[in-house]
Amino acid sequence: MSRTERSALLALALLPVLLHPLAALRLGVFYVGDVLRLHYPLRAVYAAALRQGTLPLWSPHVLAGFPLLAEGQTGAFYLPNLILHRLLPLDLALNYSVLFALSLAGLATYALARRLGFSPPAAFLSGLVFAGGGFMTGHTNHLNILTAAAWLPVQLIAVDWMLSPWGNAARRSRYRAQRRGGHAVLRFLVLSLAVALQLLAGHPQIALISLLTLLAFALFRAWLLRHDVPGSPLDTFWLLRSAGMVLGAVLVGGLLAAVQLLPTWELVQESVRAGGLPVRFLASFSWHPALFVTLIVPFILGNPYPNFSVEWAAYLGILPLLLAFSGLWIRRDREATFLAGLAVGSLLLAFGDYTPLFPLLARLPVLNLFRVPARFLLPFTLGMALLAGMGFDAWHRTLLPTPMARRKIAVIGFATLVVVIALRAMPLDALLRLRWALPVLLLSLASALLILARRRWIGGTTFAALMLAVTLADLYAYGAVYK
Repeated sequence: MSRTERSALLALALLPVLLHPLAALRLGVFYVGDVLRLHYPLRAVYAAALRQGTLPLWSPHVLAGFPLLAEGQTGAFYLPNLILHRLLPLDLALNYSVLFALSLAGLATYALARRLGFSPPAAFLSGLVFAGGGFMTGHTNHLNILTAAAWLPVQLIAVDWMLSPWGNAARRSRYRAQRRGGHAVLRFLVLSLAVALQLLAGHPQIALISLLTLLAFALFRAWLLRHDVPGSPLDTFWLLRSAGMVLGAVLVGGLLAAVQLLPTWELVQESVRAGGLPVRFLASFSWHPALFVTLIVPFILGNPYPNFSVEWAAYLGILPLLLAFSGLWIRRDREATFLAGLAVGSLLLAFGDYTPLFPLLARLPVLNLFRVPARFLLPFTLGMALLAGMGFDAWHRTLLPTPMARRKIAVIGFATLVVVIALRAMPLDALLRLRWALPVLLLSLASALLILARRRWIGGTTFAALMLAVTLADLYAYGAVYK
């Protein structure tokens, strides 16, 4: 592993500490929204039960009594929860569960991008956008959503490893070596564990959305492998066996999580969700097409508490958004087309009842158990983050890989740090007053960088450093509103 790779991984692992320093140092605690009303009380009961060597099966303190374990949102069997809440004080365990999820999201997206053939800086950008972008940042108050969402890129890595372990460079010789190579059991177990951990994290809807994304990605990678390695019936048999392994791993993951799924399903049968929900309730928090403007001006409606629901958060950063669209225009290959299709398809589902297909979708079993179509912004965010990495590489390859003096790197790094500290020190009201000025400034900076790159007035290393610095400052300014 090169020094660049190690630096990128370390930076992504520590990114949540930069985004939420008070939480990391136990000088603050996540408390807004559902954390205060739901997760903190549940985790308090959960931690107390763990210290007594039990699990919170039932609480007499909710109404006339309530089955806390079956309710599921605590994530009682989720391994990080078991460790953190057994060893750490409640507030620190809660903080670190959020920070761990953000680190996992960034690192896994980086690894997925590298498997897809991205350069280390482009993969770092993708990890930064997914972990620091709107969906993950907006859902820091939904601990179970955040925790479950972080496992989606891990699952896609496992699928890619199972179906096309050499990434974009699939060729016949490597395919044959892989077919002889074994490790099938290990690949099977990795995907099964990733599915199980996501199911145990406590949000079945996110797990369902991830499963649909996983299956779409598996079909694409299988088709890509079959296209790149045509030939004998044995090739077809290998693909069919691999598809069976993917489905089998998902099934085994579900069985491993059955200790949580079965009591939850039993409780659902006694709830208003049994047999599905009314269409109007299912459509609550649909993502209106007019919200596209929030991809440029994320706080156009003001404070997200209470003027803008965090369920609608999908901000990617202005520069990553430009890179995603320009990268798709430049590359136009199969991987870019799939990611664009994933993003567009997810958005159509996130529109909810703003599309004529929603009444049909609302009749589908399992899908009709969950409201908030806007949560389909999860695969949209991941797809756009990967497209941004593609766009970065497409631009970067046109530039000369000129070395940059350490003094310039230090100046860019110091300037970024000054901006981050200034944003962290600003009161919330002051940040919100900049909701028009910052997008204009960031759009100007992004456009200037792309113009400089287009005219080759800057070298490749300078381009990479400035791109990452602007994106980090942009996403930090966005996340600071949620501090």
